[in-house]
Amino acid sequence: MEGWIFDIYPDRLRGMMIIWLFTTEGPLRFSSPFVPRIYVQDNLRRDGFLERMGEDLLRNSAVSGTFMVERFTDVGRLTETELLEVSISDYSALGKIAWELVGAENYRDVTLYNVDQSLPFRYMLEKGLFPNAKVEFENKNNSLNILGLKDCQYAKLYPLPEFRTLSLGRDSRGHTWKRTLIDNLMVDDHRLKGTDSDILKGLMEIVEAKDPDIIFTDDGDRYLLHFLKARASKAGVDFSLDRDRSQRGQTSKKEKTYFSYGRIVYKPSPFLLRGRIHIDRSSFLWRNSGLNGLIDLSRLSLIPVQNLARLSPGTAISAIQNARAIKDGCVIMWKKNRPELFKSADDLIRSDRGGFIFGPLVGLFFNIAEVDFSSMYPCIISRYNISPETVLCPCCPDSTQRVPELGYNVCRRIEGLLPRVVEPIVRRREHFKKVLKNNPKAKRAGEIVEILKWVLVTCFGYTGYKNARFGKIECHESITAYGREILLKAMEIAHELDLEVLHGIVDSLWITGKLENIVPLLERVESAVNIPLELEAKYKWIVFLPNRQDRSGALTRYYGQLEDGRFKVRGVEVRRSDTPNFLSDFQMEVLDILDSPGSQEDFRLRIAECIGRGKEEAARLRSGTVPLEDLVFKKRISKPLKDYSVLNDQCACLKVMESEGIHVMPGQSIRYVIRDSVSKDPSKKVTPELMIKEDSTYDAQAYVKIMVRSLESLFLPFGWDYERIKRTMDNSLSLLDFQ
Repeated sequence: MEGWIFDIYPDRLRGMMIIWLFTTEGPLRFSSPFVPRIYVQDNLRRDGFLERMGEDLLRNSAVSGTFMVERFTDVGRLTETELLEVSISDYSALGKIAWELVGAENYRDVTLYNVDQSLPFRYMLEKGLFPNAKVEFENKNNSLNILGLKDCQYAKLYPLPEFRTLSLGRDSRGHTWKRTLIDNLMVDDHRLKGTDSDILKGLMEIVEAKDPDIIFTDDGDRYLLHFLKARASKAGVDFSLDRDRSQRGQTSKKEKTYFSYGRIVYKPSPFLLRGRIHIDRSSFLWRNSGLNGLIDLSRLSLIPVQNLARLSPGTAISAIQNARAIKDGCVIMWKKNRPELFKSADDLIRSDRGGFIFGPLVGLFFNIAEVDFSSMYPCIISRYNISPETVLCPCCPDSTQRVPELGYNVCRRIEGLLPRVVEPIVRRREHFKKVLKNNPKAKRAGEIVEILKWVLVTCFGYTGYKNARFGKIECHESITAYGREILLKAMEIAHELDLEVLHGIVDSLWITGKLENIVPLLERVESAVNIPLELEAKYKWIVFLPNRQDRSGALTRYYGQLEDGRFKVRGVEVRRSDTPNFLSDFQMEVLDILDSPGSQEDFRLRIAECIGRGKEEAARLRSGTVPLEDLVFKKRISKPLKDYSVLNDQCACLKVMESEGIHVMPGQSIRYVIRDSVSKDPSKKVTPELMIKEDSTYDAQAYVKIMVRSLESLFLPFGWDYERIKRTMDNSLSLLDFQ
């Protein structure tokens, strides 16, 4: 028989792995024996120490065997190390045994390996399988026997079954904020009605009848499924969305918040299903790819789709790196502790510089081309062999390959782990980019391109992350050093071709001048640096915006019109996820007014019409006729309520929600309308979205001020600051004021 590996998870009570195969006969459940192993190294190399440890461990009923083996303990693969292999038959005891080993007085000075990989990952890696692989198998008394793969892990085209799906959500119309009853539950396009018991039983009947393979939810992890389960318990209804009723799904992991790349992130408690896949459409990877992207990355990372949907791109690239290292005979250190090498103050100044930056000239420019390097940093890793074991390697101190500016030697004897991981992903993304270029509507290709972009971006970031298994700050420094040299080389070639660089940042350049020389530029740069330089866009015009503080050119704030008439906008309100719909729509209308100006003077005159539209919209705001749903702000909370010292809008919203029993964790988002911006009473200052009523009002003047700020964002380079715009809007317009 043939089928696809659909779901995989451990049966911790029986010490077996449960595998669901999607077949022509429908989904089939199998069990498969599997014993995970961890490895112990004696750092002091004491005679007989590991053997005695093995004898002690065998007294533990959770340990099924111990053996002395030799494995590589670093990806440099220079020499193998003698290790104690410990087989653990009780899945629940795996972490406990590891902690006991590192904490026991008589087991000091040991290092543990292969401790924290997930059981599905271990199983598939050992069996040579991957999620959604098509396999040939036989059923031996409900035990799975894989006869062979009918699939290739890195295949560009691969067959997939047609999954049955079900969507759960809540209709926002008539939505009540109190979490005491199930209201407005939508199953696909059908709205369930009645008591809690009626709704829950109706839901279970639909699930039984449709037997979906994938259940999509909106905020299922954060709220919906946990809420439905709690209401079912109160109503006495047997509520389970699992296909495998012997393995109830919801995990015991708690919600948490953590700090990542400059912001607080909230991670809800996952609601995982068994025998079915639950995908919460609010998750990062789903929002930035879709089902095709998740399936593709799942195949590469050996992380089941349902688990992957709740993880970060960094976790995925770490899994790919771990799999590559283990396949090469290396064990993965637990609790990596690799300190940064000592550097003098001069070395720190020279090495800690980041990517190349050439600040833009502020103002309006016509006929501009934007070019950028395709996956620059991943390509640098691949082309220049950048990896923790190759940068400053001990085996090639006299290597002729040296990192620019820094002088780090790079190994010439072996190909590093990171290049071996990154190169296939880069090639894969390039393939699907070509597919997408030939067919812009190719949904599958678009989703795969997007998800691999995040994986490659994270791969670079993780080289400088202290807790990354294969991170090393010198790798991070080497990549950015090569990046600076490459962009400077591109600028030099552009100058030789009579092209002027207006702006440059990390891997992109904005160029004017003899644009007929763009193609020669792309060809010469790629030949010089061995990384493709691509034409990203051509603009009819572009405006580079200033920083509000010092009026110097902002690195990532600009707007312009592409040759095909579309607008490209970065760093202003319309691009922000917290901007109310009213403001986003207004800014887009302003951009439409600026369509295809003939000259600098024409552009300046069109600002008059934009300010005039602002005056009309201000009058509409003051009339109180703007729908409240168009005035909702969405803000991410960075700290708990008790840490706020000023009663700003966010603090007021948190206070109102807290008073009604709604607790918000740091990293979560709140949504509210400004009711009275100067009030000191939280309940009068803002209205949380879930508490909006038919007679709710808004602070028109506060929204007018915000709208004026949005005009200032666009027109500050032309002398239109907040005060001038406000003064002009408050008085009758005169074209003389726009000269």
